[in-house]
Amino acid sequence: MTSPMTDREIDRLQADSRQENTPIARSDRLSTTSATYGTVVSWTVAASTEGNLTEVALTVDNFGATQWRLSIGGVVQFTDRLYSVPVALPWGGNVMAAGTIVLLEARSPDGATAIVADGTITGTER
Repeated sequence: MTSPMTDREIDRLQADSRQENTPIARSDRLSTTSATYGTVVSWTVAASTEGNLTEVALTVDNFGATQWRLSIGGVVQFTDRLYSVPVALPWGGNVMAAGTIVLLEARSPDGATAIVADGTITGTER
């Protein structure tokens, strides 16, 4: 048998449910010929908040000559990934601590071919 919730617990739950989520949208571009990964777009969850990653989207002017890397909280999700079409990667149901970094990077694998890579990261903070 569980004990009933205290008034304090009920107040805390009601306060938590009233907290508003602040939408986050980060979008940027990387133009490069470098064979070293460069930042396309990133998001750092603000201090004293929690983050929820919604989506990472990417596109590029030269799909066959662009490699991608995605890291979330220092954990590489994929690297040296080639795509042949624009991609939207849905995420959800995750909670990221303050200071967590979502980082989308790209590079030209041969170090000579010019690429223009675009990325967008969406989510919420509360």
